[in-house]
Amino acid sequence: MSIGLKNIWYGMVVVNPTLDKNQEIKEIESKLNLLKSRKCRLLQEIMEMNQ
Repeated sequence: MSIGLKNIWYGMVVVNPTLDKNQEIKEIESKLNLLKSRKCRLLQEIMEMNQ
């Protein structure tokens, strides 16, 4: 993972101490899934541009 992506990732994960661990894990997983879907879309756009 590049440093830029790590910075975006750490910026997105705001640790809320009032949340219980399960809720925190669910939120991190949903953010991770969102990033993965964005990555897939970006890759598709790049592939289309290169054609």
